[in-house]
Amino acid sequence: YYAAYNNALISIMVCVTGLRFEMMKKAVKYIRKADGIRPEESEIILLRGMINGIHIRYNPALSDSLGPKVIRDYELAQKLNPQNPRVYLILGDSAMNSPVKRRGGDIKARELLKTAIKMFESDHHDDPAWPYWGMDRVKMLMDQLEKKK
Repeated sequence: YYAAYNNALISIMVCVTGLRFEMMKKAVKYIRKADGIRPEESEIILLRGMINGIHIRYNPALSDSLGPKVIRDYELAQKLNPQNPRVYLILGDSAMNSPVKRRGGDIKARELLKTAIKMFESDHHDDPAWPYWGMDRVKMLMDQLEKKK
């Protein structure tokens, strides 16, 4: 999980196209491994959707083929664990970059991010390897929305 997550994040930060491609290949390889171990885990399905979303970000021509998969993964992750705050973070982030007619816009984003904040407040796990990331991103996105007002 974390190998896929970190490779996906690094791919966003890298400016060299070839290196970005290599990081994404690694992210895909690792998320497939994680998915093979726990195929019904909300966190893994969400990350799989995020990785496909990053692919679309760098190649918008993939939106017709990967876009529906991304949405399905986000919806499935939410269905499997409606208390997963990272689902609402990612949906809110996506809404900020989507038009209103495609379930997006600032109002929808704000609503989803507020839900994420509430869920993060009660998101505690005994397993130190359990995903904990996201609250800082929610705060940053909320700040961006406030500046738009």
